[in-house]
Amino acid sequence: MGIVDGETEFVKAFDSKGRLYLIDAKTDPDVPVIVVGNNERMDYEESSSVVAPTEFKSAFAAVTRTQGYFEKITYIKCTDLDAIEDWTRGAPEIYFDAIAYRGTGAYNASGNKRAKPSSRDQARTGWNPNIQLFQWFFETSMGDVYYINAIEKDDNGVTIKIPITITGKYEAMTFSAGLELTYKEGDDKLPSQAISTESNNPTTIYDDRIKYTVMSLAN
Repeated sequence: MGIVDGETEFVKAFDSKGRLYLIDAKTDPDVPVIVVGNNERMDYEESSSVVAPTEFKSAFAAVTRTQGYFEKITYIKCTDLDAIEDWTRGAPEIYFDAIAYRGTGAYNASGNKRAKPSSRDQARTGWNPNIQLFQWFFETSMGDVYYINAIEKDDNGVTIKIPITITGKYEAMTFSAGLELTYKEGDDKLPSQAISTESNNPTTIYDDRIKYTVMSLAN
């Protein structure tokens, strides 16, 4: 498996449908995992001539973002729901913007996608909103980095502008571009960050209020 004790950070894993995940190699997983590889208690050696099946080869290509893949929000959990939405307002209204680079400037590649759980209980336990943000075409029409911006929207107070700046490469040129997002003063800014083509897939973004998973998928 190519694992080095104390050095390997992540292990590649696949589910029953062939989808690829990265598992923390230094923390025991909280779900059952079947390890396929040489047992260190046995005497046989690993052969360099073994060829991986075709389905595994295609899955290995998805470790990082890939041309033509879709960027999706696949999991959200409000770890401190009361901090972002009072019980009097019901379930939270969470929105995601994906700011990318194209041509000479930044643009909103996702268009303010909404994620709302069916109840406050579901918000606390976690759910899969299956939000499709946009499709990666960084080699031909966008840069190699985008910024995922998350907001809990209450839509009250005065209008404010949130400036977003991204940096990266596009057609071998480095770039820096900005865009302003419009929200209300009562909206809660949630943890947000830049995602590059080399980011872990999936990537989990979190603070003490919420965590969510961004994943690049073929469809």
